[in-house]
Amino acid sequence: MDDQRLIVIGLCIVIALGVAFALFAPQAPAPTLDGAVAELKRACVAACSNDGSASVHVRTPAGAQLYTTDEAVCARLGDRLSCGRCPCRVEPGNASISPDGEYACAFTTGENGTRMACDVTVRQ
Repeated sequence: MDDQRLIVIGLCIVIALGVAFALFAPQAPAPTLDGAVAELKRACVAACSNDGSASVHVRTPAGAQLYTTDEAVCARLGDRLSCGRCPCRVEPGNASISPDGEYACAFTTGENGTRMACDVTVRQ
């Protein structure tokens, strides 16, 4: 009888420690439009000023739309908008909407300015 109690108490302690670890373990911050645009802007600046190309992996809130205007990279989610200016001309364009907010983007600079191409990435 005492062995059974010790086993039950031990299991309860292991479960409690697991729950406590899950609750207090550091978690990745939720992606934001401003954070995504800051990453895109860094890559755009690098493509404009350095070797003519740069790539970046970007996380946005689910359903956000990435796009470019003549002078900026932007992200829109509903009525929220965030944009960052690039130091060179950017070809206007849109990326496909990622359902989970994961993109792999590449910037290349050519005769007509810098172009952003984003592929939707899928979590495995």
